[in-house]
Amino acid sequence: MKLDPIIVSLLETDLYKFSMGAVIHKLFNEYKTKWTFKCRNKGVKFTPEMISEIRAQIDHFCALKFTTEELQKLRKLAPWISDGYFNHLVDWTPKRAEIKVNEGNIQAYSDCGLAIEAEGTWLNTSMYEIPILAIVNEVYFAFTGDKVKNDIEFQKKVREVYLRQCETDPEFIRIDCSAEDGSMLPPDVISDAVRKVVNEHLGL
Repeated sequence: MKLDPIIVSLLETDLYKFSMGAVIHKLFNEYKTKWTFKCRNKGVKFTPEMISEIRAQIDHFCALKFTTEELQKLRKLAPWISDGYFNHLVDWTPKRAEIKVNEGNIQAYSDCGLAIEAEGTWLNTSMYEIPILAIVNEVYFAFTGDKVKNDIEFQKKVREVYLRQCETDPEFIRIDCSAEDGSMLPPDVISDAVRKVVNEHLGL
């Protein structure tokens, strides 16, 4: 592995994945699923060196487990999640055997040189998506050097879409995450603001 570990905690995902996981754990525990990575950006090519790094980064990701401190933090952030799902997470770790990178026939379906397929229980595969996409993104831009420019342009486009949606959709809620001096508010303050809006919307 040439780069520093990209995913260093199993908490490096979206919070909704844990809410979703709790429902899957309760209702669809043994349901089998498969997802396949598809690069939608034209002209993107992954070199053998990138593929090797992606594999190594996924190996590292699959060696992670939740720490006691991480689960305590998650319980504080998501108190609605069931005890049964938290007990499941105590011993849960990604299964490397369920993730294929340029193996078998899946590579034939990729024009970019990278083919990834995750197959296993929905309970597992749903947790692979965001970390693996983060790994692919970080490795590609680390090897091409285009990360800063592309990130800024992408953020501008996302901001424009959100602002347009706020103007046309009364159900679309915009939360101001800036402090008085124009800087970004601390993550815990933003999280509290989001939780407050969600609770008000749900009548909690």
